[in-house]
Order: sequence, then C-alpha cells, then structure tokens
Amino acid sequence: MAYQRKIPVHTAYPFRLTLNLIQHKWRGCIINVLRSGEPMRLNEIHKQLYMASPRVLNMQIKAMLDDGLLIRTAYDENIPRTEYKLSPVGLSLVNIFDILTIWGIEHRSQLPDKVI
Repeated sequence: MAYQRKIPVHTAYPFRLTLNLIQHKWRGCIINVLRSGEPMRLNEIHKQLYMASPRVLNMQIKAMLDDGLLIRTAYDENIPRTEYKLSPVGLSLVNIFDILTIWGIEHRSQLPDKVI
C-alpha cells in the first residue's frame, strides 16, 4: 500500500513544498549517494546506507519516484536489473544540501550538545 500524505502540500507555498520533498530522514542521504548523476542499483544504495533498514529505504525511494526526484530504469535482460538515478529536479537539490552541510560545519560548535 502506497503512503498517502495526511496533510496535502499546497504548491502556493514554495518553501513548504521544498521542505516536504527533503524533510524525510533518509531522503538527503539518498540524494547524496546518487549525487554524481550515475545510475545505481537498489542493492548498491542499500550498501552505502547500511544503517537504514531496507524497508524504510524502499519506501523512501518509491516516494521519491512518485515525487519526481528519481528516475527508475528497468532493463529487460536475461537477469533483469533496475537502476535508479536522480531526475533533473532531484539533481537541482544537491546544491541545497551542499549549502546545508556548509552551514552545519560552520555552526556546529555554536549548537547545544543535545542537538548534535
């Protein structure tokens, strides 16, 4: 069963729309893993994000496909394979995560320990 949002996202509020696309715990990590633009198989993504349960990653990847952040390519070969990569919209989020990372590095020492 696909996840359905309880509170609809109104595109009239661009900030809220952006936050809704990136606020999930593993989405930023998935975007970071796929940031090169090269396609990866699901097991390769799981290996890089081994601390997340496969079920949670699969749910987030499906949601990111539905949101247009990822592209899924299935190859009809003798041994079928499927690859995932960031869509152009997903790739455009990489810069946002870079800025957030820089902010975190610069302000880490100013935050209370309980936040870190």
